[in-house]
Amino acid sequence: MPLWQFQDNELGESWSMPFIGRVKVGEKGVKLAAFFGSGFENNPPKGNLYAIDVEEGNIIGKVELNGPPSDPLNSPTAADSNDDGLLDSLYAGDLGGRVFKVTLDSDPGSWSKHLLFTALSDQPISIPMSLSYYDADPSHLFVYFGTGKYYTMDDRLNTTTQSFYAIKDNGLPVTRESLTNQTSACGSAEDSQGWYIDFTVNSGERVTASPLVAGGIVFFTTFEPDIDDPCKCGGTARLYAVQYNTGCAPDSPVLDVNGDGVVDESDKIGGAVPRSIIVGHGLPSDIIFNPADNQIIIQTSDTTVHAITVKLVGERIKIHTWRQMLR
Repeated sequence: MPLWQFQDNELGESWSMPFIGRVKVGEKGVKLAAFFGSGFENNPPKGNLYAIDVEEGNIIGKVELNGPPSDPLNSPTAADSNDDGLLDSLYAGDLGGRVFKVTLDSDPGSWSKHLLFTALSDQPISIPMSLSYYDADPSHLFVYFGTGKYYTMDDRLNTTTQSFYAIKDNGLPVTRESLTNQTSACGSAEDSQGWYIDFTVNSGERVTASPLVAGGIVFFTTFEPDIDDPCKCGGTARLYAVQYNTGCAPDSPVLDVNGDGVVDESDKIGGAVPRSIIVGHGLPSDIIFNPADNQIIIQTSDTTVHAITVKLVGERIKIHTWRQMLR
């Protein structure tokens, strides 16, 4: 028997996975909240962000972020920037390529929103974003996400150039023009508001799974559908590993390119550290990092599980909080 059920006329068919965290409600109250976005076929068509009390199923807050035609929101990501155990900032994208930030204070009725970034035309955001600090000030975050989707036959045949973005949230709107283009020639991005990589080499390449940030490296996957044969549903999955602050290839090898289980100088290609490798055939899953074995684990839609050895030079993942699951 379900603990509770939530219904709302403006929810629609949501594909949004809830982000769960603690929020302050009132001067002394703290609630465990599930944040998720509205979906397709809602009436009226609006992009709403919901916060629901996990224990009781009551609505804590609701923020309207956008309208048609790009109203479905992807799964949100939130942060506790001041390390007090409570969420204070939330980020979500939509199929119109827009990135929204919601500031979470103690009064859900006054949660504020602003449009942080808009990607190019026909660059939908269909995945949750990942976050990292970009300097010593914990209120400054890098927001990482890719564009593209793979829902329909039209999506499969779409060859519009998609991108991967890293944008700095310093409280002001960010434009693509303020970012450093790291598509081919790669250099410092220190004086810009972030960076981006356009997928211009492989036709139809897009990002369909969430990135992972660890040890100063951003790992993300892409998918290039096989559009030559309309009877096929597969394609090529790639794994990228780039520096978190520039989008450039790491200074030394990070991925086990030759598959010998060791990451060393032999994993360079043509004497250079590659930014990406081919993982396999099929749509890639979200990335899992296994710190015990130093492996990135990805499953592709042909059911193959790929375990790729990595070498992280920067600070490793540390346990900050945990969630205990009881059955």
